[in-house]
Amino acid sequence: MAVAWLGAVCYALQIFYDFSGYSDMAIGMASMFGFHFQENFKHPYSADSIHEFWRRWHISLSSWFKEYVYIPLGGNRKGKLRTECNKLLVFLLTGIWHGANWTFVIWGMIHGIMNVLEDTVLPIRKCRFKWIGNLYTWIIAITAFVMFRADTAAYGWRMIRTMFTGLRFDLVSRSFLMEQLDGYTVVLIAGGILFSYPVTAKLLKCTGSLRDRYAAVWEVLKYLGVLVLLFLCVCSLAGAAYNPFIYFRF
Repeated sequence: MAVAWLGAVCYALQIFYDFSGYSDMAIGMASMFGFHFQENFKHPYSADSIHEFWRRWHISLSSWFKEYVYIPLGGNRKGKLRTECNKLLVFLLTGIWHGANWTFVIWGMIHGIMNVLEDTVLPIRKCRFKWIGNLYTWIIAITAFVMFRADTAAYGWRMIRTMFTGLRFDLVSRSFLMEQLDGYTVVLIAGGILFSYPVTAKLLKCTGSLRDRYAAVWEVLKYLGVLVLLFLCVCSLAGAAYNPFIYFRF
């Protein structure tokens, strides 16, 4: 179970930073040529419901489906039942859009069904403890991404079953888990989870007066920091094998 969850969490972080990263690259390069593209990701893993998750994840795709599929079907203007059916159809088509495989259909329907449940019998959006909603969002999103990543639906279900029922901590399982959790991997996972939340915006807000007081120093430090990050990225790419963006498949 522990190893399965470790793999699932790592993939959820990988696909987010992979897709969000090259979306930001596209936004930045377009801006250099005078074009303005909207944000494509707004910290989706900080959402406290699957409904909110899809307002933050792949915004360009969800906006397209809303404008060209959901609204023409009637949106939320033709009664509760029709609204929920429209949502299920949109998520079904979202899954099919990613590829002709049952894994994508199931991934889309997991999100569609959870959206419908949140609208009807699951009061997660009314929960006063936001961390509960956020934890629930992580669990649903990670579980759905297991199916998204799986080569076949059978393999995906086997992985999900292991995540929720494979409670085994024998010597072999412990040894394999410890092999994966070296210091570098732990730091990467911790950093990935931390920066999936809007921590940089909060830091900028907290240090606003300090930055205003030392504006010149801040500008120098900011550009130096960007250059250091660029250098580290180049070193990482130079020492790595060919690793194309995940979403280039779609």
